[in-house]
Amino acid sequence: MGDPTETGHQNPLKLEEVAQAASELGAEPQLDRLLGRFLDRVREWAAPSAILAAVRDPSGESGWRLLPALSLGSGPLGAERAIPQLIDDTPGCLERPTMVHPGEPAPGVQPRDNCILPWTHEGDSGILVIRGIPRPAPSNLGEALALLSAPV
Repeated sequence: MGDPTETGHQNPLKLEEVAQAASELGAEPQLDRLLGRFLDRVREWAAPSAILAAVRDPSGESGWRLLPALSLGSGPLGAERAIPQLIDDTPGCLERPTMVHPGEPAPGVQPRDNCILPWTHEGDSGILVIRGIPRPAPSNLGEALALLSAPV
């Protein structure tokens, strides 16, 4: 196996640890603590620059609404308006976890990836965008985050 930085991946997260983390979240009776523990684990696994959660909202200008309780860090201005384009540019992101790799890196700039997860919140469908994941990321990060987000 070659250098993990060449492929942009490091060793996968252990399935047992992912399942244990999801189980612990599912047992958390307080919503605030559940969300805090979820966001802490995402930061531990992915070290993102931002986490944005959004659900479909037909009454909104873009058809999407951000969920501040599940968002962390600074998202782009007008993030709600950018979501439809993000989905159009990322086929399949509403069906499965999708890693998005930036285009050609600029000299001297560390490339960072994004992960888009489909999910539901109180019956509403939505996406969870994990922005600015440094390389190398675990090869199964998207799947691990999808499993971790199930109790949320």
